[in-house]
Amino acid sequence: MTESHRPRHSLDDDYNDGYENGYDEAFTFDEPAGDRQPQAEEPKGLPLRGLAMILLAVAIILIGWGGYSLMSGDDDSGSDSTTAQEASTPGNSLAPATTDQSTAPAPQDPNASQEGQAQPAPQDQAGNAGAQGGVDKKNAYITVLNNSRVQGLAGDVAGKLGRDQWQKTGVGNLPDQSGTFPTSVVLYPKGDAQAKANAEAVARDLGLKAEERTPETDQAIAGARMLEGPPPAGVIVVTTNDMPR
Repeated sequence: MTESHRPRHSLDDDYNDGYENGYDEAFTFDEPAGDRQPQAEEPKGLPLRGLAMILLAVAIILIGWGGYSLMSGDDDSGSDSTTAQEASTPGNSLAPATTDQSTAPAPQDPNASQEGQAQPAPQDQAGNAGAQGGVDKKNAYITVLNNSRVQGLAGDVAGKLGRDQWQKTGVGNLPDQSGTFPTSVVLYPKGDAQAKANAEAVARDLGLKAEERTPETDQAIAGARMLEGPPPAGVIVVTTNDMPR
């Protein structure tokens, strides 16, 4: 088959001419739809620079308002102190009038002098008690004699009396072998009301009985050997084995 009779095809020269004349444009391929990138949209609203300027302006306004508030607060405190000083001034101006009233003599109460005369100043109760035959723990001398086999018993009893506010005590031993004192006892001389009151008070503090001294007890007490304090005098405590401890 000759080239002129080629069915539905052009000759080689025509093909080349057509290719050169722009067939390549006709056969160009479009890019895939997936590879197409949308164009960037222009930003809407205020730009970042404008927003920064607005925030800066707001900050400046807030700082200025804070400084104004601080200054106005100081002014208010100063005015308050001035007002307080002014308010105190009228009080000072009235002070002389008050002083005049205070210097005025107060009316005398007719009952005041009577009450003062009816109530004398209180005196030492211990001294009055001694003068009237009462208990005198401050000045009364109490002798404690140990007539038992318990070593240091007289000292223990004297310590207890000191804790009971008896301020003057003496301690000694009583080597009595005649059985004059079968039990512990508090002795006082006959006819001495003050010594009797003190002996009864000592007996209550120690849980003993108070008895009047007899010639037999005085004879036994005469042989006492003192370990502390002067010889036995008015009130004497004789301790035996039954002494409460």
